[in-house]
Amino acid sequence: MTTVRNLWGFPDLLAMKAEIEAGTLVGPTIHVISSGLDGTPEKWPLTQLVMAPEEASPVIDGQVAQGYATLKLYSDLRSEPFDAIVEDARARGLDYGGHVPHRVGLTRALDAGYRFIEHLSGYEVALNPGGGRGAFAWRTIDETAIDGLVAQTVAAGTWNCPTLEIFAQIASHERAVVDNRRAFVRALHDAGAPLLIGTDSGIGRTQPGVSLHQEMAQFEAAGLPMQEVLRIATEEAARFLGAEDDFGRVEVGLAADLLLVGTNPVEEMATVASPVAVVVGGTRVR
Repeated sequence: MTTVRNLWGFPDLLAMKAEIEAGTLVGPTIHVISSGLDGTPEKWPLTQLVMAPEEASPVIDGQVAQGYATLKLYSDLRSEPFDAIVEDARARGLDYGGHVPHRVGLTRALDAGYRFIEHLSGYEVALNPGGGRGAFAWRTIDETAIDGLVAQTVAAGTWNCPTLEIFAQIASHERAVVDNRRAFVRALHDAGAPLLIGTDSGIGRTQPGVSLHQEMAQFEAAGLPMQEVLRIATEEAARFLGAEDDFGRVEVGLAADLLLVGTNPVEEMATVASPVAVVVGGTRVR
């Protein structure tokens, strides 16, 4: 990988990013957002607890001071703190998104201007007639609700990073879960909703690098042409990051971040897992 999007900021990562940018360490371009703004129970290190509306601004002050311009909102945010965070983030011109908090719900998150949603969180609740949530809520969904939710997503301009592979693993590759999640991704794509290819690596289930290839295979299995999968993984990733004039295409004037492969990946996707060379910023690193 020549560019990495990290969704839980921590000091060592910021230090690594600074070294790479200074040229003292060889590594990918790193885009990093804040650690999660959440309510109790605290689930991960460096969680930023926001339990009351008046706590929102001081917490955001701390994240901005560390250099984060995008806030990650997490699953157990209460309703009023959520509103306060959104209001403050909008006033500062910050991006925000992440998990859809259970107490907020999908429609409200979309209406609040979520720029991105991870794992299709919140969709399974809106689609599940039994009101369940999590991976196994995808076993049984109301298919008649799909078009309406997709339309809301398109209208909101919200990006989705479905992380299909890790949820397939969580569900032990249960057919109904895998098929329903793939079908929803296909519906989003067909309607023009923007998508990202990500893997949630770093929590002990999916491995960095390898899992990206697995996720691309999941998108192809969802019915997207391989050429489109490659475009989402490159050009669309750059567009999401506001860096489409910097990388994402092979074009004069853009960064020479290149994966050189032995065969046409449109015809043989597995070739991307065994590159002939990797070039970062014009320098061959492998």
